[in-house]
Amino acid sequence: MITLEILSFLRKTRIYPVSPEVLAYELGEGLSSVKRALRRLAVAGIIPELYRGLYWNPFVEPANNLCLHQVIAPASYVSMLTGMWWHGIIEQRPFVVTCVTWSGRGFSCENEFGRYEFVRLPKKFIFGFHDVPEHLFAVGDPEKVLLDYFYVALHVKKRKPRLVELNLEDLDVQKLKEYAKIMGLTWFLEETGLANPDRWSEFAPRGC
Repeated sequence: MITLEILSFLRKTRIYPVSPEVLAYELGEGLSSVKRALRRLAVAGIIPELYRGLYWNPFVEPANNLCLHQVIAPASYVSMLTGMWWHGIIEQRPFVVTCVTWSGRGFSCENEFGRYEFVRLPKKFIFGFHDVPEHLFAVGDPEKVLLDYFYVALHVKKRKPRLVELNLEDLDVQKLKEYAKIMGLTWFLEETGLANPDRWSEFAPRGC
Protein backbone atom coordinates (compact mmCIF):
# COMPACT_ATOMS: atom_id res chain seq x y z
CA MET A 1 0.00 0.00 0.00
CA ILE A 2 1.15 3.51 -0.79
CA THR A 3 0.50 4.66 2.77
CA LEU A 4 2.98 2.10 4.07
CA GLU A 5 5.49 3.19 1.43
CA ILE A 6 5.14 6.79 2.56
CA LEU A 7 5.63 5.95 6.23
CA SER A 8 8.61 3.72 5.49
CA PHE A 9 10.22 6.44 3.36
CA LEU A 10 9.64 9.13 6.01
CA ARG A 11 11.01 6.94 8.78
CA LYS A 12 14.12 6.20 6.76
CA THR A 13 14.86 9.64 5.32
CA ARG A 14 13.45 11.85 8.12
CA ILE A 15 12.84 14.68 5.64
CA TYR A 16 10.71 17.61 6.66
CA PRO A 17 8.47 19.30 5.82
CA VAL A 18 6.62 16.78 3.68
CA SER A 19 5.10 17.82 0.36
CA PRO A 20 3.10 15.56 -1.97
CA GLU A 21 5.24 16.61 -4.93
CA VAL A 22 8.48 15.44 -3.31
CA LEU A 23 6.96 12.15 -2.19
CA ALA A 24 5.48 11.46 -5.62
CA TYR A 25 8.88 11.99 -7.21
CA GLU A 26 10.81 9.95 -4.65
CA LEU A 27 8.36 7.06 -4.62
CA GLY A 28 7.60 7.06 -8.33
CA GLU A 29 3.89 7.33 -7.65
CA GLY A 30 1.20 9.53 -9.14
CA LEU A 31 0.70 12.88 -7.45
CA SER A 32 -3.03 12.42 -6.97
CA SER A 33 -2.47 9.03 -5.32
CA VAL A 34 0.10 10.49 -2.94
CA LYS A 35 -2.19 13.38 -2.05
CA ARG A 36 -5.04 11.01 -1.22
CA ALA A 37 -2.75 8.81 0.87
CA LEU A 38 -1.38 11.76 2.83
CA ARG A 39 -4.88 13.00 3.46
CA ARG A 40 -5.91 9.59 4.81
CA LEU A 41 -2.86 9.52 7.07
CA ALA A 42 -3.63 13.03 8.31
CA VAL A 43 -7.29 12.22 9.04
CA ALA A 44 -6.13 9.14 10.93
CA GLY A 45 -3.84 11.31 13.05
CA ILE A 46 -0.67 9.62 11.82
CA ILE A 47 0.89 12.50 9.86
CA PRO A 48 0.37 16.11 11.04
CA GLU A 49 -0.94 18.50 8.40
CA LEU A 50 0.59 21.93 9.01
CA TYR A 51 -1.42 23.91 6.47
CA ARG A 52 -3.27 23.12 3.25
CA GLY A 53 -1.46 20.09 1.93
CA LEU A 54 1.83 20.73 3.72
CA TYR A 55 2.71 18.00 6.22
CA TRP A 56 5.25 17.31 8.94
CA ASN A 57 7.28 14.11 9.25
CA PRO A 58 5.85 12.26 12.27
CA PHE A 59 9.24 10.67 12.95
CA VAL A 60 10.92 14.06 13.54
CA GLU A 61 10.19 16.25 16.55
CA PRO A 62 10.21 20.00 15.74
CA ALA A 63 12.80 22.02 17.69
CA ASN A 64 9.91 24.16 18.95
CA ASN A 65 6.55 25.35 17.66
CA LEU A 66 7.92 28.79 16.77
CA CYS A 67 10.27 27.40 14.13
CA LEU A 68 7.31 26.12 12.13
CA HIS A 69 6.39 29.65 11.06
CA GLN A 70 9.02 29.53 8.30
CA VAL A 71 7.73 26.14 7.16
CA ILE A 72 4.13 27.33 6.94
CA ALA A 73 5.02 30.74 5.48
CA PRO A 74 8.71 31.08 4.50
CA ALA A 75 8.39 34.86 4.03
CA SER A 76 7.63 35.60 7.66
CA TYR A 77 9.05 36.36 11.08
CA VAL A 78 7.70 36.07 14.64
CA SER A 79 6.38 39.40 15.88
CA MET A 80 3.64 41.22 17.77
CA LEU A 81 2.52 39.45 20.96
CA THR A 82 4.66 36.33 20.52
CA GLY A 83 7.69 38.47 19.69
CA MET A 84 6.95 40.68 22.69
CA TRP A 85 6.84 37.60 24.91
CA TRP A 86 10.10 36.28 23.43
CA HIS A 87 11.88 39.55 24.24
CA GLY A 88 10.35 39.81 27.72
CA ILE A 89 8.17 42.84 26.93
CA ILE A 90 5.15 40.89 28.16
CA GLU A 91 5.32 38.07 30.66
CA GLN A 92 2.49 35.79 29.55
CA ARG A 93 3.09 33.60 26.54
CA PRO A 94 0.35 34.07 23.92
CA PHE A 95 -1.76 31.09 22.96
CA VAL A 96 -1.38 31.99 19.27
CA VAL A 97 1.99 32.26 17.50
CA THR A 98 1.76 35.71 15.90
CA CYS A 99 3.83 36.48 12.82
CA VAL A 100 4.33 39.10 10.13
CA THR A 101 4.44 38.04 6.49
CA TRP A 102 5.13 39.94 3.28
CA SER A 103 3.92 37.41 0.72
CA GLY A 104 0.37 36.58 -0.26
CA ARG A 105 -2.51 37.33 2.05
CA GLY A 106 -2.59 37.16 5.81
CA PHE A 107 -4.12 33.98 7.22
CA SER A 108 -4.52 31.86 10.33
CA CYS A 109 -4.19 28.13 10.76
CA GLU A 110 -4.20 25.51 13.48
CA ASN A 111 -2.40 22.18 13.67
CA GLU A 112 -1.27 19.81 16.38
CA PHE A 113 1.66 22.07 17.24
CA GLY A 114 -0.44 25.18 17.87
CA ARG A 115 -2.36 28.06 16.35
CA TYR A 116 -0.63 30.50 14.01
CA GLU A 117 -1.61 33.95 12.78
CA PHE A 118 0.17 35.61 9.85
CA VAL A 119 -0.55 39.29 9.27
CA ARG A 120 0.66 40.81 6.04
CA LEU A 121 2.38 44.19 6.28
CA PRO A 122 3.47 46.44 3.39
CA LYS A 123 6.95 45.58 2.15
CA LYS A 124 8.25 48.98 3.23
CA PHE A 125 7.61 47.86 6.83
CA ILE A 126 9.56 44.60 6.45
CA PHE A 127 12.79 45.34 8.31
CA GLY A 128 14.24 45.05 11.78
CA PHE A 129 14.19 41.28 12.24
CA HIS A 130 16.87 38.63 12.59
CA ASP A 131 17.41 34.88 12.71
CA VAL A 132 17.73 32.99 15.98
CA PRO A 133 19.90 30.11 14.70
CA GLU A 134 19.88 28.07 17.89
CA HIS A 135 16.07 27.94 17.83
CA LEU A 136 15.57 27.88 14.04
CA PHE A 137 13.21 30.82 13.68
CA ALA A 138 13.28 34.52 12.82
CA VAL A 139 11.99 37.25 15.13
CA GLY A 140 11.65 41.01 15.01
CA ASP A 141 13.86 43.27 17.09
CA PRO A 142 12.28 44.22 20.45
CA GLU A 143 11.37 47.66 19.14
CA LYS A 144 9.97 46.24 15.90
CA VAL A 145 7.70 43.60 17.45
CA LEU A 146 6.20 46.27 19.70
CA LEU A 147 5.60 48.64 16.79
CA ASP A 148 4.21 45.83 14.65
CA TYR A 149 1.73 45.15 17.44
CA PHE A 150 0.71 48.81 17.56
CA TYR A 151 0.43 49.07 13.77
CA VAL A 152 -1.69 45.93 13.40
CA ALA A 153 -3.97 46.91 16.27
CA LEU A 154 -4.51 50.42 14.93
CA HIS A 155 -4.57 49.89 11.17
CA VAL A 156 -5.52 46.25 10.60
CA LYS A 157 -7.74 45.25 13.52
CA LYS A 158 -8.98 48.81 14.13
CA ARG A 159 -8.75 48.71 17.91
CA LYS A 160 -6.82 50.37 20.67
CA PRO A 161 -3.55 48.60 21.60
CA ARG A 162 -3.18 47.31 25.14
CA LEU A 163 -0.73 49.60 26.98
CA VAL A 164 -0.38 47.92 30.36
CA GLU A 165 2.08 45.44 31.84
CA LEU A 166 4.80 46.26 29.33
CA ASN A 167 8.46 45.80 30.28
CA LEU A 168 10.13 48.49 28.20
CA GLU A 169 13.34 49.18 30.10
CA ASP A 170 15.55 47.21 27.69
CA LEU A 171 14.32 48.96 24.53
CA ASP A 172 16.58 51.26 22.52
CA VAL A 173 14.66 54.54 22.46
CA GLN A 174 16.50 55.83 19.38
CA LYS A 175 15.76 52.68 17.44
CA LEU A 176 12.15 52.79 18.62
CA LYS A 177 11.77 56.33 17.29
CA GLU A 178 13.53 55.55 14.02
CA TYR A 179 11.36 52.51 13.38
CA ALA A 180 8.22 54.42 14.39
CA LYS A 181 9.02 57.17 11.88
CA ILE A 182 9.26 54.64 9.05
CA MET A 183 5.96 53.04 10.08
CA GLY A 184 4.11 56.32 10.60
CA LEU A 185 3.70 55.74 14.32
CA THR A 186 5.58 58.74 15.71
CA TRP A 187 2.27 60.40 16.58
CA PHE A 188 1.22 57.35 18.59
CA LEU A 189 4.43 57.27 20.63
CA GLU A 190 4.11 60.96 21.41
CA GLU A 191 0.39 60.79 22.20
CA THR A 192 0.80 57.88 24.62
CA GLY A 193 4.05 59.05 26.22
CA LEU A 194 6.00 56.08 24.88
CA ALA A 195 8.41 58.44 23.12
CA ASN A 196 9.72 59.48 26.54
CA PRO A 197 11.68 56.69 28.30
CA ASP A 198 11.23 58.51 31.62
CA ARG A 199 7.58 57.50 31.41
CA TRP A 200 8.11 53.85 30.56
CA SER A 201 7.69 52.81 34.17
CA GLU A 202 4.05 53.92 33.88
CA PHE A 203 3.40 51.00 31.54
CA ALA A 204 5.25 48.38 33.60
CA PRO A 205 3.51 45.53 35.45
CA ARG A 206 2.42 46.42 38.96
CA GLY A 207 5.07 45.81 41.56
CA CYS A 208 7.94 46.43 39.10
